[in-house]
Amino acid sequence: MLDKKLEEAARRRQQNLLVISLVGVIALLGGTLFFLFSSSVGLSDLTSSSDEKRNEKQTASPRPITAENNGLPDPDLEAKRKEFVTLLGRYEEELEPEIQQPGFANWNKSRQQTLIEQKNQAVSDFAAGNTDIAHAAMMDLMVEANTAILEFDKAFQDHLQEASIALDTDQYNAANLAINKALSFKPEDADALALKEKIEALPEILALIQALEIAKAENNLIEEKRLAEKIVALDPDRDDYAKRAKEIEALLIEERYEQIIVTGLNAYNQKKLTSLEQAKDQAKALFPLRPQTRNLEEKVIDLKQQFAFARFLKAASQAIREDRWQDANTAFQNAAALDTQHKEVQDGLDLSRKILDHRAKIAGYLKRPERLSNKAVIKDARGAIQDAGLYGAVSPSLEAQILKLEKEIEDRNRPVEIIVTSDNLTDIQVRGVGKIGKKKQYRIELKPGHYVFEGRREGYKVKSVPVTITTADKSLEVKVIADERI
Repeated sequence: MLDKKLEEAARRRQQNLLVISLVGVIALLGGTLFFLFSSSVGLSDLTSSSDEKRNEKQTASPRPITAENNGLPDPDLEAKRKEFVTLLGRYEEELEPEIQQPGFANWNKSRQQTLIEQKNQAVSDFAAGNTDIAHAAMMDLMVEANTAILEFDKAFQDHLQEASIALDTDQYNAANLAINKALSFKPEDADALALKEKIEALPEILALIQALEIAKAENNLIEEKRLAEKIVALDPDRDDYAKRAKEIEALLIEERYEQIIVTGLNAYNQKKLTSLEQAKDQAKALFPLRPQTRNLEEKVIDLKQQFAFARFLKAASQAIREDRWQDANTAFQNAAALDTQHKEVQDGLDLSRKILDHRAKIAGYLKRPERLSNKAVIKDARGAIQDAGLYGAVSPSLEAQILKLEKEIEDRNRPVEIIVTSDNLTDIQVRGVGKIGKKKQYRIELKPGHYVFEGRREGYKVKSVPVTITTADKSLEVKVIADERI
């Protein structure tokens, strides 16, 4: 960018020089140069009448006469004077400020002094009325000043380029010398100042490069990356180091990812769910779609299932120890949902279901113990007791049910003495059992249960006496007398 600016500046100066040269050539070919001077008032009016010119001739100073124009006045002298003034103004506005800068003197003091003297001499000649000499001197000054400025700019540009090349090749001393020389010409130049800043950072950068090479030799990627980033921070144009920092970043990420995967697999093997989940999350944050990441996700699910399975087995085992077979069965069912082929689970399910089935069946008999006096029911109940007997050894509650049912069967089938008293006139029977007849007192044995004693007598209402015999009864007395007339 600096080169483009300098080329444009040189192009503009060359164009200015060409224009000035053309103007000078045109002026020199204009024709005969005569101007009339007035000793008291200066320039006369060239547009006045010939009579007025003759009158003024008597009192005015003699006008310049040359052999070339045969003594005739030069009509273009006024134009040269005006052109001199114009060129002088342009020189003082466009060229002189740069020539008078200290930087120009630092480049070429004698050249600066020569140009200053040329300008002063031209002005002096012009003030003395030597218009042709002053005009020619001014034309030369414009050309020489432009040329000097172009050479000055080129010298500045050369030193700037030399400094840039030295910086690119990490030659601090040469770069520093060249940039200081360039800045001695143009201390305020933005590009030179920016380049100076980069050069001043070069010693630190070179030290960092040396340290980076050591880190690289030691295969210390983290330190190499840190140093490369620091170098780029000091000089953003060092693309190689920026690229290397990115390469190392990618390598470190890959290395970290591999370590995460290894850590996760070790956590899985050691049954450390928290560490495994952390590794899974870290891997997912880096490369969520990689097979290794998905594998860790599957390991997390599997380990959770293993833990859940172990908890279900533990709960089942605890329930069995505490004779809570419904809870044990539920735990075994949950475990079976995770591993249907696990033998311990299948055996546990089978055992818990059978015990629950036996408990339910025996509970059914105990719920309606009055049926246990029936021979068919007794047979079935004894069969249930026999089937459940083996499982009573592992379930105290089932064993207690078996014992209770056995006692109920025994109690329900143990006869209780019933003493029936009457008036010897009432015909007595036990509904569903049999006749007793007309008795004053009669002893019979009945199993525990609900009975209805009926007494009948001609002319009297039937007498019904309900009796409940419990297993706790030893004997009962029942009085049956039909004594209510119809």
